Amino acid sequence: MASRIFFSICSTALLFIFSISHAYNANSKTVDLDKACNSTLYVDYCKSVFKSNVSLTMHDYSRISVSKSLSAAKKFLQLVESHLKNRQASMTTIQALEDCQLVAGLNVDFLLESSVTINATDTLSLVVIDHVQTQLSATITNHDSCLDSLNATASGQSVKNDLYSSLTDGTKLHSISLAFFVGGWVYTSNTGKVQKEGRKALQASLCQALVNVTVIVNQDGSGNFTTISDAIAAAPNNTNGGNGYFQIHVVEGVYQEYVTIGKNKKYIMIVGDGINRTVITGNRSVGGGSTTFGSATLG
Repeated sequence: MASRIFFSICSTALLFIFSISHAYNANSKTVDLDKACNSTLYVDYCKSVFKSNVSLTMHDYSRISVSKSLSAAKKFLQLVESHLKNRQASMTTIQALEDCQLVAGLNVDFLLESSVTINATDTLSLVVIDHVQTQLSATITNHDSCLDSLNATASGQSVKNDLYSSLTDGTKLHSISLAFFVGGWVYTSNTGKVQKEGRKALQASLCQALVNVTVIVNQDGSGNFTTISDAIAAAPNNTNGGNGYFQIHVVEGVYQEYVTIGKNKKYIMIVGDGINRTVITGNRSVGGGSTTFGSATLG
């Protein structure tokens, strides 16, 4: 399976560290629940969950939906962790549950940060809008990854059945949260051009990203580390990025390792020597007993 690369010098995934002066004004128009829910993929579910006779702004609907999504994400994480305590589960089921535990934990983090952001103000910069939208989109993808891992297991049907309802409802809630956020903060009219131009400017800025420390990984021992995993382990924990990135330059070569970047390792930039020159590879596969999610060499 191809590696999932999360960090690069010029990547839109890093947009959240920059700011732009343009900001949108509050969306102050009230909308009834039927109209708000009609903007989602799950209209009936939306109406059943929110049950409101009071018209609210899309900002308010967004705040409420993200709060509900966060609550659901926490409950799902607890459910997964309760199943992990079962010592009778097969190894493939445990691997699938560990995948679900990882992505569920990320969802809690993403939704908590998004909730704090949108509850703090009615005015968000383009960069913050883009970041929140990315986080809310990721919660849906993460649920899909968990479901894929569960479906790939050869056993543990009772576990899958127990988690499926929570997974399904969570996906619907996260989708509604994304739709409401888009309706409240992401506009498709006159601001579309401004947002497009703003992202171009941000993309150019990323090529000059501030780097605080650079370490070198080289298998011949001439660098600071011989493995990428050791370099990541040496990076400081929970940095705020104010002083720049911890850059890891991986010298040309084939690195046979599985690299995991923990959520406490922030503002890490991994740079190779180019396509087909710096390669991270492994041999995990579903056929060999791994989950698809767990087969990635970089994650």
